[in-house]
Amino acid sequence: MHITLLFADQCAAASATTHWAFAELFRKRYPDVRMDERQNLCEDNRLMTSGGASAAMELITLRLEKAKHLLESTRMSLDSITFKVGYADSNSFRRLFQQRVGLLPAAYRKKFQPA
Repeated sequence: MHITLLFADQCAAASATTHWAFAELFRKRYPDVRMDERQNLCEDNRLMTSGGASAAMELITLRLEKAKHLLESTRMSLDSITFKVGYADSNSFRRLFQQRVGLLPAAYRKKFQPA
């Protein structure tokens, strides 16, 4: 399931998706979330969810692109950016960012943020 209890209170009235095999459990666990398992990817202002492996990879890419944009265009802290793009732990997000982008977030910001 792609929504964690940490974010459950923020998901009320949000749009989301999951793999069809988890649809019934999802509806029971999160009755206030508008869920459509026919979608592979669902983006709401507060939440991005995916319904399968390829959609999950796309979701990671979208989150990283949003983080890159925020690093380039804001002075938000990494913790704030991590939370904004849908991750709870900035240390694991930092490792993912470096693995996928090739730079740590701070180095990326230094390289690409206008002076």
